[in-house]
Amino acid sequence: MKFIRVDQWLPKMKPISETEEQCPLLSKYLRSYGPATVRDFSKWSGLPVPQIKPLPEMLKDELTEIEIEGHKCLLIAEDWRVLRNRPTGETSVRLLPGFDPFLSAHADKAHLVAPAYFKRVYRNQGWISPVVLRDGKITGIWSYKFRGGKVRIEIQSFDEVSRAVHSRVEKEAAGLARFFHKVHEIVAAVQSVNSQARRNQN
Repeated sequence: MKFIRVDQWLPKMKPISETEEQCPLLSKYLRSYGPATVRDFSKWSGLPVPQIKPLPEMLKDELTEIEIEGHKCLLIAEDWRVLRNRPTGETSVRLLPGFDPFLSAHADKAHLVAPAYFKRVYRNQGWISPVVLRDGKITGIWSYKFRGGKVRIEIQSFDEVSRAVHSRVEKEAAGLARFFHKVHEIVAAVQSVNSQARRNQN
């Protein structure tokens, strides 16, 4: 293995400050995970909050501030325009895999999952379950097993599932089955809040 000094390999570049280097990182973070707070970005990036506090002001022409459930969050202004013009009434459902980056992008997870089900998703030893994401909120967990030519997908929902949501879950499951070149079979169950609360107490 041969090591080459950067100054002998790359053309000479104009030096910039650490803060200027962090601006594109915040911008890309918000494009992927916004809306989010400075604290969220600090948790995700590992950068101290005092160090990144100046960044939103430096990106003020690119960002907008919105309020969600009493919390002020940052969002790319262009993304906010798209969200405001999005048709209402259309439900979005996704089956996210275990350890999906979306589930680790924010310091506070209250907007994602109800407290009664937090430990079903964010488990011991840093384990993060595969989840059913409906309109940006976790409404269940899922797993799969192979049985012959089928992939058996088990859905444990945290609340009742409408026909419209079930059809979207079917579509997601069918996509997973195609990936494995198999047909899919869904086994669904509803996990009530009361039974889950009892489970957490034991």
